[in-house]
Amino acid sequence: MKRDWVFFLNPLLTSPEMAELKRFIANERQTKNVYPASADVFRAFTLCSYKDTKVVILGQDPYCESGSADGLCFSSLLP
Repeated sequence: MKRDWVFFLNPLLTSPEMAELKRFIANERQTKNVYPASADVFRAFTLCSYKDTKVVILGQDPYCESGSADGLCFSSLLP
């Protein structure tokens, strides 16, 4: 995650609610296919700085194949 995003997102990422959500998702990953991979969940915030961002779109995509989720809204690794 780019440093300028940490300032804005850290209060959320360190909140009790986020800790509960992380535990839930970790539990779901043990028994279900959950996309994207953990390392790609906040991928957009590693590619774009806060100061250069005008809009953040949050989306939930129905990935139909394993390995297709790339961590970016409405994007896919499939050709």
